[in-house]
Amino acid sequence: MARLSIALLTIASLFFGPSRSKAQEFNVFTMNLWRGQSVSCLSANPTDCEHGSAPRVGSLAGALTTADFVAIKDFGRESILSLQEVDKHTSRAGGIDVAWEIDDALSPGWANYFGSAMPYQGGQYGSAAVMSVAASQSATWQLDNPDPSTESEPRIAVTTRHDFGSGKELWVVNLHLDHLRTHRWGAERRWGAYYQFLSLLDWLDGLDPDTPTVLNGDFNLSQSADPVLFSWVESALASRGYSRVATWNVDHVFVRNPGGQLSVLYTIDYNPYHQGVTLSDHRWIKTVFRWN
Repeated sequence: MARLSIALLTIASLFFGPSRSKAQEFNVFTMNLWRGQSVSCLSANPTDCEHGSAPRVGSLAGALTTADFVAIKDFGRESILSLQEVDKHTSRAGGIDVAWEIDDALSPGWANYFGSAMPYQGGQYGSAAVMSVAASQSATWQLDNPDPSTESEPRIAVTTRHDFGSGKELWVVNLHLDHLRTHRWGAERRWGAYYQFLSLLDWLDGLDPDTPTVLNGDFNLSQSADPVLFSWVESALASRGYSRVATWNVDHVFVRNPGGQLSVLYTIDYNPYHQGVTLSDHRWIKTVFRWN
């Protein structure tokens, strides 16, 4: 029994962190679902999931584990989920609205906003925000790529603004850049993602400079695979006041914190499983903030 108690405390500390008053704290998750278009796929064979041949449950609550919902709901803290690779009414998702399903599984008190990057399989493919703190503004930013030779897919950033009361407001920018590699100047790099990032900067420059901003998501650029392009990305963001607070491979969390209004308490990353299948080829990053 003692060992069980210690184990439960260890799990609790992983999800919740040290015990403290949570009234001024909140979470931001970045989650690339990848098989999120098939996140409710009941198959131990990832190929079945990818090609839409496996049976699906009616609600994503059946696919996400209890531990995932504990981490997401994190009782006492508001949460904002930045989701990438989200399907809406596509054939491979069995016609479901994935963002709505997650919202419905977490409700009551949650809402969702879906942004479409492109039509796909009879529906839409894009990104979404699912949130327990309402968005006072929401928008889908189309990210331009001036070089069609990169053959990159359309990409977007879903942006939401949240009012926490007492003058505390927050922008959350949910980014997903393209993954294709092309040759330029003797090197194979993800130039499409970089060009889309340059388009993002124009949007970021239009945000209220006095409001803290969390920029997170799937950049499809990493220090290991694309060190040159990633260094350019990080430098461009640093010049605008953004600091990187968490990274797992191509998934990153940057924060612009004018006047030190926020503190980052901790970050964790993890990858949920369902029936022996990982729900994503990415890890989910949770960042816990506190208003100062």
